[in-house]
Amino acid sequence: MEDFIYLSFEDVLGYYRETIEQSGGGMSGIRERAEIEKVLDFVQNDLYYPTLEEKLTYMVFAFCTGHYFADGNKRISLVIGAHFLIKNKRGWAGFHFLPYMEAYIWHVAAGNIDKELLAKIIYSVINREELDEGTKLEVIHAMEKSPLFSEKVDE
Repeated sequence: MEDFIYLSFEDVLGYYRETIEQSGGGMSGIRERAEIEKVLDFVQNDLYYPTLEEKLTYMVFAFCTGHYFADGNKRISLVIGAHFLIKNKRGWAGFHFLPYMEAYIWHVAAGNIDKELLAKIIYSVINREELDEGTKLEVIHAMEKSPLFSEKVDE
């Protein structure tokens, strides 16, 4: 069994403050402290989340969709994911996590990409693997749900 290094509430709060400060945002602040602490506690349960990929998927999905902060929930979910990878000696994946995942995270927040599909995407990023054809199709179909998606060509 792998020993993981987990993020503390103080870590997350520090990452959040830095993220809002650097990227801007409307309001800053915590809306759901107890929920943040619950996620950070629950992710440590190896019965539910035994692998790095499962722990990371749980945290990213929870912080993206949970609206625990007044602003920046998508951004902080990516930052938390990157820091979790780096702390757990996955430097390459951590440094590439934000740019690789940025295109997907909006669709997670919008409900187009579910936790199961997010897990497949995260697995490929961590392991430097291209998405398989079936997963690529799942991603396309998920993104087609977005009002931003349009393949119509004006004639």
